[in-house]
Amino acid sequence: MDHSFGDRTPWGDQDSTALTVAAESGAERRLSGVIMGGRPEIVRLGEGVELLRQGEEGTDVFLVLDGVLDVSVDGDVVAEVGPGAVLGERAALEHGRRSATVTTRTAARLARVPASSLEPGGLGEVAQEHRREEQGPGGGNGG
Repeated sequence: MDHSFGDRTPWGDQDSTALTVAAESGAERRLSGVIMGGRPEIVRLGEGVELLRQGEEGTDVFLVLDGVLDVSVDGDVVAEVGPGAVLGERAALEHGRRSATVTTRTAARLARVPASSLEPGGLGEVAQEHRREEQGPGGGNGG
């Protein structure tokens, strides 16, 4: 105890904001097993990096492994997501256009797979849950 205080603790001598995000949904949990079982590409991003941009084309699906990301629609942050969240499912199902911009709030690690490697039913279930979340407090995940 004499040597574990102040700047010698994991927190240093400063307070920092605690980041909290919604827990993964049941559909995301099921889909994450499929994504990780398919040998995904692992993507590492620093803080403040744009992963997806609203309106752009793309059909890759992402599983957040580490980090916190902001989801914004028309410039407004509608959700914060973290480990276990699946991103990009809506573009994969709806004409290949991203429905939200997703930017890293912290450094992040994600698993990326082409949507064609996933069952449309699993993607649809995640998309449906995200639509319900958008209607309630806290918004939903983008894609």
